[in-house]
Order: sequence, then structure tokens, then C-alpha cells
Amino acid sequence: MRYPALDKLNEQKRIFVMAYMRDFNAKKAGETAGFAPGSCYGVLAEVGVQEAIAEQMHDRMLRLRIDADWLLEEMKQVWMADVADIYYPKTNTLRPVHEWPDIWRKMTTGVQTTELFRGRGENRELVGYSKKVKSLKESKLLELIGKHINIKAFTEKIELATEKDLEDKLIAGRRRVMESRGKKLTFM
Repeated sequence: MRYPALDKLNEQKRIFVMAYMRDFNAKKAGETAGFAPGSCYGVLAEVGVQEAIAEQMHDRMLRLRIDADWLLEEMKQVWMADVADIYYPKTNTLRPVHEWPDIWRKMTTGVQTTELFRGRGENRELVGYSKKVKSLKESKLLELIGKHINIKAFTEKIELATEKDLEDKLIAGRRRVMESRGKKLTFM
């Protein structure tokens, strides 16, 4: 597959984009590509680099077949998962993991078993077990997946600012800083 936006970049910026796609860390990507330590965020902000990243994100989404529909289906399964499905109904004892529904096996990070004793020392007697099921914060995980592959399933609002809006905000911020120091902003 050809990548027109990536192909327009020089070799160093192509390396930056591909390194950035690994963990979305601009500093590491800059080091990998051989950029000066302070320049990585400037490189990341370049339009051509942003276009190449967007192109790579889109390709990843198609390759993995993860889109908004997939994400919503996973969320639906998590929402509908019933903890009762991992217990035997009559005894309320935990089923073996291989008997759990898929969604519970995906969500569980561990099962902790603790032996319960009565008495102390040599006179203690095993009276039972306590089991704790630890599961992922599945909703947070899915949100991160959604953001990572650029599904935009959690995007609520997009605001665009003009250069004038940005300039006005910068001036207002400088004014507040100067006033907090008891000085007046003079370049106006």
C-alpha cells in the first residue's frame, strides 16, 4: 500500500512518524529519528507530519477492523456481562475459569484465593476459602482503545479557533500574569 502523505516527508520525518505510531510519545520518536531534543514537538505539529500520522491511523483502523461499531459491540457486551455467570447458581461457588463466558475471561486480571482458618497456631482449622475476582476497568480500556485508533466514538464537540481568537487569549493571559505581578502590559 502506498502512503502519499508519508512519502512526501523526508527520511528523518518518516522515521519520526513510524516511531510516533508505536507509543504516541513525541520525545521518544524525535530521539529515534535523530532530531534535536527540543524540536520533537515542533516536528509533531507540522501539517505534513500530522497528515502522515492521520494516514497511518486510518490504515491501522482498517487493518485491525476496529471501528465505532466494534467498540460499541464490545461496550454492549461489557454492559450486559452478569457476574452471576461466573458462579454456580445453587451453591454460589465460583466456577472454574474455563467455564466462564468469554467477556469475563477478557475482563478479569486475576483471581485471588485466600484460605480461611479458625483458631491459632497448631490448633487452627481450615474452614473455607475466600475468592476475589479482579477485573479491568473495562470502560476505561475501551475508551483508550477508541482514542488510540482514532475512532472518535467519544468526541462530543470540536471547537475551531481562528488566529485572532488565539492571539486574544494569549494577550489576555499575558495581561493577567503581568497584573498579578503588579505590572502593566505595555506592548499594546
